[in-house]
Amino acid sequence: MSTVPAYAADTLLSCFFKRCEEHLTFLETRHGYAPVIGLTRFSRGRQIIYPYRPGNTALPFRACARFENGALTLEFSYGEDDLRLDVFLYYRNIYRLSLPEILEAAQKQDSSCESKTHLATPACVAEAIENLAFSIRAHKRYFLKENERLIEKALTMRAIRLEHKIREQLRSDLSLVSVRAAEAYAHKDYKKVIALLTPYKNYLSPADIKKLEKARANLLRVP
Repeated sequence: MSTVPAYAADTLLSCFFKRCEEHLTFLETRHGYAPVIGLTRFSRGRQIIYPYRPGNTALPFRACARFENGALTLEFSYGEDDLRLDVFLYYRNIYRLSLPEILEAAQKQDSSCESKTHLATPACVAEAIENLAFSIRAHKRYFLKENERLIEKALTMRAIRLEHKIREQLRSDLSLVSVRAAEAYAHKDYKKVIALLTPYKNYLSPADIKKLEKARANLLRVP
């Protein structure tokens, strides 16, 4: 549960909505984006945006400023337990990308586009939104114009990062399993050796494959 006092919730939300209106109106007036702004909740896996009424805010809250224009949608969200401010770009309501992912695909970088957490004062909220608005203006060619090739490149780079993380996790798991299997083998606990190594049989080192084979053979010999 959020540690923000109940009286502070409306102050923070009012600041969020006010600053979004102040700094993000250019999306509507200059680029044709239609705003949908309010608090959000999820029902049956779908996000519902409903009007904000000061004084009736439950904690933790989640506020949203969503700007839609054809295939592109920019969504600014603020709240949750860590008072996080996030911005995502939705493409054709199917793909969701963070602004840093898009900039990486464009070989650009801007720390103001990254998620910010623990924005527990109006001043912090105002500064974060103002910086975001400045960055979106500066990189509007990447964020505000439909560019399917850039989106595809960002999604490909995400897939590569995910594959790398999976491989790193597999290497870490294999290292731990190898140590535990060696300990079990030393104590002649062949059932445990088999249980540990079998799920990873396609990725085992030659030494661990041999250990697994010996454990199976030894288990068969046990009367």
